[in-house]
Amino acid sequence: MIEDTRPDADTTLTDGSSGSTTISPDQVDELEFAPLANLSGRADSEEAKALVRQLADQYPRAGKNNSTKVYRQVKKRAGFETAIAAFLAELLAAYGDEWRGGWIRCSLDKDERKGHPVTWPQFKNVREAWVAAQLVDTVKGYPGRLAFGNPGPSHGKLTRYKATHRLLALCAELGVTPDNVNEHFGIEYEMPSELVQLTSPSRRTPDNPKVIKLRREVAELNEFFAKHTLTHPTIRHIGWVRKTIRTSTRTRGCA
Repeated sequence: MIEDTRPDADTTLTDGSSGSTTISPDQVDELEFAPLANLSGRADSEEAKALVRQLADQYPRAGKNNSTKVYRQVKKRAGFETAIAAFLAELLAAYGDEWRGGWIRCSLDKDERKGHPVTWPQFKNVREAWVAAQLVDTVKGYPGRLAFGNPGPSHGKLTRYKATHRLLALCAELGVTPDNVNEHFGIEYEMPSELVQLTSPSRRTPDNPKVIKLRREVAELNEFFAKHTLTHPTIRHIGWVRKTIRTSTRTRGCA
């Protein structure tokens, strides 16, 4: 999971996934500041592994003509379960964050999955099966301006996902909840590549002397805190970023 609230990159955002959720005014900020999923989570506890196997059995990949298709080969089945664990871990971790309302955002760009433990086809099979089964709510992304003169938005938005009560209930049956997700899943938290983020209005961070100075200050702060350890059982502090909102600037921690 990556704490990065910069404007979404212009990329392939959606490929026709169904089940898009109607957006209420109260959800705008939750969707805007949804953390970026890196799909690097893994099932560690026996309960989590059993849950992943159960979800793979109950909600297999979609086949032709709206049918389902169970993996017969052990290697492909293992890859499917890896994708389930990664997606589920981030959905549960985000659900415990009241400020963001439980949403995460995921890139659907095939190239961005190259070299990762979860491949693009594996993630596609999981999310399509879960959207169809109403295990996740979605808010579809959209592409940014494709060429000069295009009347579209200046930059795109990645598709957002959120666990539904149906998925949470399935997890709770095996004792896995948003409150104890870190006890059952290994989740890799990452710092964003940009330490100075412009969020309101959202735009790319310029590379000028002021920004360079701010980056250096934040990097020094992160270096200092890296020498200390928080002992809270559910909070993992990984660093700070500097966020600029109109005329004010604030430093915010990544947990």
